[in-house]
Amino acid sequence: PVVWDPLTSATTTVPIADGTNIFCAGHTILPDGRVFVVGGHIADHVGTSTGRIFDSTSNTWSSTPDMAYGRWYPTVTTLADGRILVLVGETTCYGCVAEIPEIYNPVNNSWTELTNASHKWPWYPHAFVLSGGNVVVVGATEAPATTATLDINAQTWTTVDALVPESGSA
Repeated sequence: PVVWDPLTSATTTVPIADGTNIFCAGHTILPDGRVFVVGGHIADHVGTSTGRIFDSTSNTWSSTPDMAYGRWYPTVTTLADGRILVLVGETTCYGCVAEIPEIYNPVNNSWTELTNASHKWPWYPHAFVLSGGNVVVVGATEAPATTATLDINAQTWTTVDALVPESGSA
C-alpha cells in the first residue's frame, strides 16, 4: 500500500507488517476516519479472511480478528450505526462466493455472521444504506443480479424488483 499526498504529489509506502496482500480487497472509511480493508489476495479467486485498519495520522496498520470466510473482491458498506457490512467475495475458486454476510463492530473489534441472511450475490454487489438503516443491493459489477433489501436486524432479504438487470455500475 502507498499513501499519496495530493498537495505535494509525494508517495509513502506503508507496508502491512504481516505481509497481508490487500490486492482484490474491499474497503470503506470507519466513522473515526481510519480506512478499513477486508479480504484480499491469496491467489486468483481465493480470498483472505483478514481485516486491516489503516490510520493515516500515524501511517500504521492494525489487525482485526479474522472473518469466518475468506473474501476476494468483497463489497464493504458502512452502516448508519458505524458498523461495517461485508457481502460476498470469492472464497476458494471462481464463482465460489461467501454467501453469509458478516458485520464488523469497530467499538469492540468483533465480527458477527448474519447466518440467516445467506444470499449468493455475484462479486461486488452494489450496496447502499437506506434512510431506515436497511441495505439495498441494486445489481452487481460482474453478473446480473436482482434488486433486494436486507433488514440487518431480522437478517432477511426482500426482493424489490425481480427484473435481473445486466451487470454494471450503480
